[in-house]
This record gives sequence, C-alpha cells and structure tokens, in this order.
Amino acid sequence: MRTRYRHLDANALEPIYYSEAFAHIRADPVRWLGLLARKLVYQWIPGGPSYQVHSTLYAATSIASYVVVLPFGLAGFVRLARHRRLPMALVILALSQVLAGLIFFPQERYRIPAIDPVLLILSAVWVTSRATNGACSRGSALPI
Repeated sequence: MRTRYRHLDANALEPIYYSEAFAHIRADPVRWLGLLARKLVYQWIPGGPSYQVHSTLYAATSIASYVVVLPFGLAGFVRLARHRRLPMALVILALSQVLAGLIFFPQERYRIPAIDPVLLILSAVWVTSRATNGACSRGSALPI
C-alpha cells in the first residue's frame, strides 16, 4: 500500500488503511474471526511469533515464569469471583490490555505490564487466603 500511495503522508494514509481493513473483514469475516481467536489465545498463552525473535533461553525463562504464576492467578480470580469481590481496577486493567491486544497484536511486551501484575496480585490473594485458613469466607475481609 505504501508503494501504491507513496505520494500520501501518514495522516492521509490512515483512512485508507481503515477502509482497506474493513473491506478485508467484510470480504472474509470467518478469517477475521479466526484472527481474533488466535489473538485471544496469544493474549494468555506465552508463545507464538513474538517469542521466536528471542533466544531460546529468554523464551524458556519467560514462559516458565508465566506458567508458574498462571495457576495461582487463576485460583485467586476464582476465589474473588466466587465471593463477588473482584477489584474493578484489576478487571479494567486486564480488560483494557485484552482489548488492545485484539485491536493490535498481543505481544508479550504489551502483556507483561498489565496481565502479569494482575496475575501476581490474584496469586497473592489466593496464597494469603490459603495461609489464613480460608479467611475469604462470605462476609469476611479479603486479603487484598
């Protein structure tokens, strides 16, 4: 497209990019839905094309640290959701990052500042609640 419209600057190209993108979506909505599904998977699974540009050691340590925290974060989320006490700030932070990943591309450098802290906080909720012998029972204060 840059070759075809080389006489236009970035501001003039923007509406053309949008119209071409929407034309592609209208022409093949199933392919677009598949793309959204892949983006959603890459949002939560530490793998994919962005990991292939790094060394094997970097990718392995990045994946390992995420995999270690993920189950505890999910357990903390379940515990808070079960008691209807999800902190809205965490929900908004996670959803904003997921939305940005769906609009653009869910690379790990964008996930780490948002999703990883959410998982760490949710992990702390789960670990703390386990350490206090289920202090998250209905009506009691949550350790967050």
